[in-house]
Amino acid sequence: MVSEDSYIKLKINGLLDLEVFSKEYHISKEEIIKFHNQYCEIGEILPLHLPKYVPFLYLPRKNFENRNLEFVKTNDLQYPIGVSQKKYGVVINYLHSNTQIHFDVNVKRDGNLVEINKV
Repeated sequence: MVSEDSYIKLKINGLLDLEVFSKEYHISKEEIIKFHNQYCEIGEILPLHLPKYVPFLYLPRKNFENRNLEFVKTNDLQYPIGVSQKKYGVVINYLHSNTQIHFDVNVKRDGNLVEINKV
């Protein structure tokens, strides 16, 4: 039995560009196809020339995790320090009555305090 710890099953939206995918995950196209075919169901087997639509792709877990490490350097969110003040215009359109409401909003941030005022 194959351990699910050795692979990730990725959902593919739209058309798969294997060239871009291989560069992003640092694995050759041939290795992707070979690895996918090793862990997929019979109906999901990929030929050497990919079809236009692939719903899922099996990828080695180490390649997936290495890619994520490149994008996510830390899990801490840094709250901006300092004071800022912005003014926004807001327009609300009511389509059923052709009514339009326009108002200005002032947003002031000072440390941990955020103040929003309608002008």
